[in-house]
Amino acid sequence: MTTLADPAVEHAAADRVERALAGHQDFGRSGPIARRVVARYEFLVDLLVARLPGLAAPAAELRADRDRWERLVLADPVVKRTLEDAVVRLELDEPIDELPRVFALAAGRPAARPDLPPTRAEEADGAGDGIWVPRMRAGSGPLTDRMDAAFRGEFLTYDDKSGTVYAGDPATARRLEPAAELLRELLPVLGPDVLGHVAAVVLVDAAGPRGRLLSASGGDGLPGVVALAPSQLADPWDTAGRLLHEGLHLKLFDVMRCFSLVADPSASATMPWRDVPWDLQRVLAAFHVYSHMVLYGTAVRRHRGRLADRFGEPGERAAVSHSTGGRPGFDDAAARARHLGEELAGPLARYLTPDGRRLVRWLRLVTAPLTGA
Repeated sequence: MTTLADPAVEHAAADRVERALAGHQDFGRSGPIARRVVARYEFLVDLLVARLPGLAAPAAELRADRDRWERLVLADPVVKRTLEDAVVRLELDEPIDELPRVFALAAGRPAARPDLPPTRAEEADGAGDGIWVPRMRAGSGPLTDRMDAAFRGEFLTYDDKSGTVYAGDPATARRLEPAAELLRELLPVLGPDVLGHVAAVVLVDAAGPRGRLLSASGGDGLPGVVALAPSQLADPWDTAGRLLHEGLHLKLFDVMRCFSLVADPSASATMPWRDVPWDLQRVLAAFHVYSHMVLYGTAVRRHRGRLADRFGEPGERAAVSHSTGGRPGFDDAAARARHLGEELAGPLARYLTPDGRRLVRWLRLVTAPLTGA
């Protein structure tokens, strides 16, 4: 990985980069990002209440407590999934029957945990105060059953994968907490910011023709949900990197709910470290992640001595996954971020929107002290 000659200079640069990555009004600050998503959903609900007679009453009940509506209901994975599906159905002029049902279920949530999103509140015995690891068992409740079905469709049947989804429990959640704590220690500004986009972590052991799933994140299909292989819980440094990686994807998904970044979704490119073409949205998402993972790698080098007593020694590849093919020379996050940035600012720029090009320019500029771009 590219490093600066003087560690003190690198550390000062890393602090500036971290603040910059978490500080951009449109692409970095999670507070404004979340408020824009809420405003988008508010507009959609207002639009659909006039069209769907069964939506008015549960929507009014849910919106009566504004803080809970904005902070919990509109962050719920099943509610967000159903709203995103409603956007597609509205554009296609198709029936939107599921939204009133889900809103009615959310309004009739168990009263024991009003401090939790509706789907999580159904799991009364599995709802802790930390990271939510859903039970993913049939019959848990109508909202969690919907989440289970959506998860299996997103992460198991997609891309010809097959495997096993593991039931979560408080003990599993406690295994994730050290990794989340480590991420906050390594990146005290950016870590909590990114973790705020993670609603739930589901353990899944799955594989397909393109290899084994180590981690993945839900987009519109299951917003806010991360899939994680149980093997990734063995080392908190690896787990922290995975939470950061997938949380960044979820953050970019939320950005893309309000900013159009890709002008031509059909465009694709082949990366030197992969043996299959990527569509442009995946290229942009990878650039977004690797630009941040350079900072994570710097933080690991900087703090490993201080944190080793609590979390053990990190492995050699805490910041970037192994390649599955392609040319050598792209084994670290800095090399991948440089290459992706050059492609997106060069031959691929014409496939981005003005906001997409603005995102690329900003990421290249603020991370240059660490990437060497």
